[in-house]
Amino acid sequence: GAEAWASRAGRVLNAVTEYGEVEAAKAAVDAAERGAVDARHRLRDAKAAFETVAERRAGQQAELSALLHRKPDWGSRELAAFTDLCQQEHSLNAQFAVAREALAAAEDASDQAQADFLSALRSRYHCEQVWSDKGRRLSTYWTLAVVALNTTMLGLSIFVFEPRKREATARLVADETRQAARDDMERMSAAVTAGVRKSVRDDLEVLLKQNQASPDGFDTPAVPTLLQNARTRQFDSLSQLDQVGWQLTLASVVALITFGILGR
Repeated sequence: GAEAWASRAGRVLNAVTEYGEVEAAKAAVDAAERGAVDARHRLRDAKAAFETVAERRAGQQAELSALLHRKPDWGSRELAAFTDLCQQEHSLNAQFAVAREALAAAEDASDQAQADFLSALRSRYHCEQVWSDKGRRLSTYWTLAVVALNTTMLGLSIFVFEPRKREATARLVADETRQAARDDMERMSAAVTAGVRKSVRDDLEVLLKQNQASPDGFDTPAVPTLLQNARTRQFDSLSQLDQVGWQLTLASVVALITFGILGR
């Protein structure tokens, strides 16, 4: 599921970034802290036991001293009490020695645990500092790599892709312009040809009507004149069409030059 995938991704990331050492240092700090807390608790218990034995020993010694002050007045009861206090003193001295040794051992253990805890903290700080420095170095390398990639892409775009794009666009515009000029020329030529034919047909109809109305009959010399006039009109139309074609070509060239300058 998602949790398992996140766990695997975290382990992989820790292995790549070597974060496992930091986690191990954290675990060592936690263990050292628990050890220091336990050592302080044992030290507190050892102090309490030592103070209890010391108080009992001090009370017993005070009672023994008071009994010794009344030694000239002792009877059988005081003698029995003195014997019992001597036995208690021997036992309390032994307990006092044991408690004192336990307290000294607890103090040494507490000091050592505290020193281990501070050492674990220093080790953790060192590991985190090393990992942080490594992360900053990796971040710097990644940043430089991204900057280099962006610079490369920008250079390719400016010096490779954009010129090719402008060239392809210029070719496309030129082809479309030439095709449009060719289509316009064909339409204009067809229109001129149709106009000349219509003009010649109208002139012939007028000539036929005039000759039919004339009493002298059909005027033959008028036909060559009519054809010459038709050819003259066709030539003039073609000349105008040629001028229009040159104008269209010049406009196409100007458009291409303007597009090339603006493209740069």
